[in-house]
Amino acid sequence: MVTILAVEEREATDWVEVELLPIELLRELPIDATPEAVHRYLDDADIRSRKSACAAH
Repeated sequence: MVTILAVEEREATDWVEVELLPIELLRELPIDATPEAVHRYLDDADIRSRKSACAAH
């Protein structure tokens, strides 16, 4: 299984793939039993694709 982070860390990041990978995972994660930071990371690929400082963090 390809991880989201592995796809993001490729030299030429495929941001469309990064955005599509977590869709199923987000549906399966119980929002009340998962840290907000995890949901935010999975849902914010569009922000990381536009802001390199955010992506590096």
